[in-house]
Amino acid sequence: ASWSGSITHTVSDANYSICEPSGGLQTFAPINSSVSGAEVVVLESSEVCSSEVTEQTYTVVMTNNTTTTYDLGDYDEYIIARGVSYPCQDSTASWKKNGKTVTLTCDAPTTLNNSDTLLLDGSSDINVGITDVTGQDVTAEYP
Repeated sequence: ASWSGSITHTVSDANYSICEPSGGLQTFAPINSSVSGAEVVVLESSEVCSSEVTEQTYTVVMTNNTTTTYDLGDYDEYIIARGVSYPCQDSTASWKKNGKTVTLTCDAPTTLNNSDTLLLDGSSDINVGITDVTGQDVTAEYP
């Protein structure tokens, strides 16, 4: 049997709004099989809907300046640029202690800079500071 109807997307945080689909309403013509590829775009209220964010792929080298080794398989990695999260390719590497590095691949806006950060999202979050952005190469250090 086919299905037709709509889905209404809402955001409960007043600091954000849904830009796409317009008004948060997504309408479907009769569907007989799975549907994929739909995208919901949520922006901070200070941003303008329909303003495109151009992304590029970065190589991120993170240095661990602590005495603890972290298993990155326990974390999801993101670049946080102006309050928006951009996922990185999930790493399962062990991030060794005392100045050792690990490399991630991340897609983020072409306007990335030192005021942005990396988030390792796990049972306890780790915020990693970006110290340099040169072209598509990002250097980050913790702490």
